[in-house]
Amino acid sequence: MKTTIFALAAIVATVNIASAEVTKPKEAPKLLFTANAKTMPQYQRGPTYGNTIWGTTGLILVPTAFVQPQQTLGAGISVNDDLTVGYVNFGLLENVEVGGTLIDNRDSDKTDGLINAKFHFVPANNDRFHLGVGIIDAADVRQQSFYIVASSAITVPDFAKDNNAIGLNLHFGAGSGIYEHGVFAGAEVFFAQGLTLLTEWDTEDLNFGLRYNFNPSFTGEIGSYSQNPYFKLAFNTRF
Repeated sequence: MKTTIFALAAIVATVNIASAEVTKPKEAPKLLFTANAKTMPQYQRGPTYGNTIWGTTGLILVPTAFVQPQQTLGAGISVNDDLTVGYVNFGLLENVEVGGTLIDNRDSDKTDGLINAKFHFVPANNDRFHLGVGIIDAADVRQQSFYIVASSAITVPDFAKDNNAIGLNLHFGAGSGIYEHGVFAGAEVFFAQGLTLLTEWDTEDLNFGLRYNFNPSFTGEIGSYSQNPYFKLAFNTRF
């Protein structure tokens, strides 16, 4: 009888141990310097969703196909010699963002208010290729601009890996208004410790910047666009 009891106890203990191993939660992948990890596309490990000077999700002046994650709000301010620009951008739906921009022109007393929106979709369920369709300045206060843009992650070249690069996204698009002079393009190179290198062609000028995440909500950025140095501070929060 005692032998049977001991045998049953051993079986129960073994089952409990096996069950604990099966149900033990896996450690979540670490997403470096991201403000919106829960809604990050799966192939993107590390990068944040940044915003353009105008507030749309993107690089410096060039938009990307991505949108502000749902129920998050991005806000920022940028300054250069000519303009002070403030924006808010809201993830209204899973694939839709809407926002507003205030532009203070230093060479005049005029302040312009813009309304922006973008729709994001993934063709044929290919999560490595994204498309975005959007509008900047819907009310045509300064220059109404429609655009379509494609974004994709590519393999990081070996020479970039040797310099601690952990991700690379490319973006190509075209549009009207501020993008009417041809095709725009951009690249983001993501490094460890919260640093992103930005470079883009906005159809007229080559722009570049460095974006750094001080913490999951606060981002700083410096660089040059339209041959004019700028700096930007941005904040993201979830509702």
